[in-house]
Amino acid sequence: MWLDVIRTYGFFCLVTALTYGVITIGIFRELGIKMRVMALIAYLATTMFITFLFAPVFFIILLFFSNEYKVAVARNLIDNNEGD
Repeated sequence: MWLDVIRTYGFFCLVTALTYGVITIGIFRELGIKMRVMALIAYLATTMFITFLFAPVFFIILLFFSNEYKVAVARNLIDNNEGD
């Protein structure tokens, strides 16, 4: 029984992390932001790892505040990539 619970929670965490990865890649494409491959991999790996660890919190954010999250990420990416 506990193994089923752990598997289900692990799957939930994985799906939440992958969803955030897909959203972030979509924002990158929408804004036309280009990054070096290694920088992009490091950014996505860090973001998805943190999302995986705190999946319940990020799931609530995604569920209730997905539009605000997209706007905040887009604004942050634009501000950080103005000099490039």
